[in-house]
Amino acid sequence: MCQLFETILVKNRRAPFLHFHEHRLNYTRKKLLKRSDTLKIPPPKPPDHGTYRYKVVYSHTINSCELTPYTRTLKRNIVALQKDIQYNFKFLDRECFDALRRENSNFDDVLVVKKGLVTDTTIANCAFFDGTKWLTPSTPLLRGTCRERLLRAKAIFPEKIYVKDLHTYSLVAFLNGLTGFYIAGETKRIIHVK
Repeated sequence: MCQLFETILVKNRRAPFLHFHEHRLNYTRKKLLKRSDTLKIPPPKPPDHGTYRYKVVYSHTINSCELTPYTRTLKRNIVALQKDIQYNFKFLDRECFDALRRENSNFDDVLVVKKGLVTDTTIANCAFFDGTKWLTPSTPLLRGTCRERLLRAKAIFPEKIYVKDLHTYSLVAFLNGLTGFYIAGETKRIIHVK
């Protein structure tokens, strides 16, 4: 039986985007596991007003919930690599990403490129600034909850982004459920194409 997970930001005793994760959890269960029932993610119970990572592991039911302190790690040195990875659902088994990071341990993370198109890093969706607006790849490996929220708010816009054109974007940002949207810096200084 495959296991999946959600990683949810808890800050000041609140999980402000819990409903986005709950929606993805139930969408995944419906599409992948053919389940028609819906699950509610148990509300986190942090001990204080700090920042926490709430990891919910599930399949047909919720298997476990774990709350751990969280500190954002900034990514400043990313390598772009052509890899044929499928990751449409947030599987607990992330060996394909773990192997990429081990093989490229002199970089903070790996930006996965498929058929010349930019997708995601191993832990975040991305967005690129074209001088006017923020564009996110229309070909993500995983439709992240932060990405979906920002698309709905029209703060980012989907676009085919080719690795050969990365130099035309001035800034790169990374986004996921824990980090939110953060601008890492100039694309040419952050992303290294191999």
